[in-house]
Amino acid sequence: MNSLKTLLVGVAVSLSCASALAYPGQHGHPNGAHPGYSHGQGHADRDGSSVWERSRHQDRSIRHGVATRQLTPHEAYRLERQQARIRHEARQARADGWISPYERERLERMQDRAGRHIRHERHDWQGY
Repeated sequence: MNSLKTLLVGVAVSLSCASALAYPGQHGHPNGAHPGYSHGQGHADRDGSSVWERSRHQDRSIRHGVATRQLTPHEAYRLERQQARIRHEARQARADGWISPYERERLERMQDRAGRHIRHERHDWQGY
């Protein structure tokens, strides 16, 4: 009976390891990275879709801040203008069909800065 348990546990472990190795990671690649990008940029897509997703997330955060009165109308206006500038820069960067690593880094820095501004404004207790 004990040897049967040992055998079943061994088979279960072998199957789970084999399925983990066989399952491709994110983007269909075994290591989960997108082709042509380092692990630090694994979330990045050549067409800039991650830039647009992050912009939509930041827009939702601004709307939520307005709805919960964490942002004043003036704060929301400034944050929305900042998002509009980022989207404008992203459209210009994507005009040639793809976003270069330099352009992506620049857009990500802009979005990082905007995210910090959103967090700061939502938590500065100046809501109305």
